Amino acid sequence: MIAAPALSLASYGALAIVLSAIGMPSSLFSLLGCSIILGLVACAVKEFLHRRGIASCEEAAKAFPSLRWRTLVLYIVFSAAVGLVFYVRSLDGTETFVQEYDNAWHLNLIETFVQTGDYSSLYPSVYTDISPLESVSSFYPAAWHGLCAMVSDALGVSAALTESAVNFTFSSMVFPAGVYGLIGCLLGRKSSAIYGGVIVSVAFAAFPWRLILFGPLFPNLASLASLPAVMALFVTFWEKGCTGGRRRALAFPFLWGVCGLALTQPNAVFTAVVFLAPYCVFRAYEEGWRLPGGAVSARAKKAVAAVVCALGIVAVWTALYYAPFMQVTVSFTWEALTSVRQALVNSVVFAYVMPQSQLALGFLVVCGAAYSFKNRSYLWMTISFVAASVLYVFDAGTEGFWKHFFTGFWYTDPYRVAATAVICAIPLACLGFHALIKTMVLVVNAGRERNRDLRIGAAPLVAGMMTFAVLNYYPSYSLPGLFDVDTAFGSFEADAIRAYSEAEVNVLDHDEVEFLNEVEEVVPEGALILNQPHDGSVFAYATNGLNVYYRSFWDKLARETQESKTIRTDIDDIADNDRVRQAVHDLGAEYVLVLDVDGYREERRYLASYDRGFWKGFCGISDSTPGLEAVLSEGDMRLYKIIA
Repeated sequence: MIAAPALSLASYGALAIVLSAIGMPSSLFSLLGCSIILGLVACAVKEFLHRRGIASCEEAAKAFPSLRWRTLVLYIVFSAAVGLVFYVRSLDGTETFVQEYDNAWHLNLIETFVQTGDYSSLYPSVYTDISPLESVSSFYPAAWHGLCAMVSDALGVSAALTESAVNFTFSSMVFPAGVYGLIGCLLGRKSSAIYGGVIVSVAFAAFPWRLILFGPLFPNLASLASLPAVMALFVTFWEKGCTGGRRRALAFPFLWGVCGLALTQPNAVFTAVVFLAPYCVFRAYEEGWRLPGGAVSARAKKAVAAVVCALGIVAVWTALYYAPFMQVTVSFTWEALTSVRQALVNSVVFAYVMPQSQLALGFLVVCGAAYSFKNRSYLWMTISFVAASVLYVFDAGTEGFWKHFFTGFWYTDPYRVAATAVICAIPLACLGFHALIKTMVLVVNAGRERNRDLRIGAAPLVAGMMTFAVLNYYPSYSLPGLFDVDTAFGSFEADAIRAYSEAEVNVLDHDEVEFLNEVEEVVPEGALILNQPHDGSVFAYATNGLNVYYRSFWDKLARETQESKTIRTDIDDIADNDRVRQAVHDLGAEYVLVLDVDGYREERRYLASYDRGFWKGFCGISDSTPGLEAVLSEGDMRLYKIIA
């Protein structure tokens, strides 16, 4: 059950591709109906295999004996409470959304999916009939967008509302459930570690919470949130005592789950590699004695197996790094955030991409690492975390080849690499919580010799959970007359309130939202509207259904059409320029929308990618521009009818 989200993403994503290929529209009902049919087929195949003793789903269920429904509910309830307090409560209404670079693409692609019924990850585009770009064929993992479109289409709600609901589900339900499954597989015999996971699973501000604001990286949020459950399948598959029947039953869900990750955001697979590579080497060492060669000692065989496994992982990583289809991804560069020395400190106190430290978490992870040195069967977890931390240091503190080699699969983006480090740190934090509770019990038990009436019960566990919850989740506060304390979750809450505020200075402000509502009433449905996206009109398609020409923030448009270039640079000369009039005529454009006359306003927010010179044609438009007639006018916002 914990792996259901990843498996569902794979099923819906794959079915969307198939339905697109055969010309059948996708929707909640068509995808769900096809999934039910596939489920029935799978049940029939399962029964067929079970009768022949080949595989059994019951065997897969037996592979997770430590998982309990009540504990799973505890994980979800606590995480949902955190999400409601710090995320949902920060939303300024159901229709607010993050006005950042990536979200123009997310919102408009969801709306395009709803309008076209084509949810395929093969060549998706925010444009339908008319585009400012030459047609380009490329794969884009759009399973998250398809899921949002399913909800939006079925319930008749906006893309913005759907985004928030789906993101809450992944961050506050899917992720903690997956963490429970993973911790149950790794530390199932340590009940205090399991209960520690309740308060630890969503305790890191860098993931899942910061991905809700930065970018925003919603598909990556969904993919990484689904990852722990998939990794739990992998770990269970290779654990000692897992029978052949169980492994056969686990193999397909694991592989299908990987497909779900790839169709949502493939870099989650590389996060899994960072986490599981030390585990694979550890298991290879344990099973190395099985290698042939009677004259070779068992210890030597184990060492050989471990080295071969490690070299194999490095070889595959290197091959993928140099693979032609990966070059666009691994060559992308984010500049270093800080120095190497500071990056090291940030990784220790979990201040990866924010100025606030999480010292309580750092203490738990250190305790978990120390415990793993005493109990070597968990040492690989420490190695995984150290490896992820090294990746973060290279990414946040350096430039050059090694930065790209180690972190290029995440676009050298420190936010995504920080999320990888968080996922590697969670089991260690749970192990550290177990070590602390065990120490508390030992200390109290020492007094039992003197007072035999003393009873421990669940007191240390509850006390430890409550203490950590207060230390880690408490919002920012002030000590009057002394100083302010800016906590990680307090900072996230403040940033979320700003990002989702209708009253905050933004790319598309409240007055412009109201103006777009008026435009929607005036413009005939489907009429093409020329626009300059950086004035906020980039969101008009998703919010109001307006058929605007530019639906992304891209400035340096690759493979731009000649019509687009002509309009972008010279639309203000439409009355006297034959090329502009011809381009407008060829496109069938009827209106021009300008939300910032002169292309700039002091009190407005503009993204760093905005270049007024690049959009000089729109920036030169005014009420006196020949060939344009003002239809709506309010402040510096205009809707012009093209009359040239």
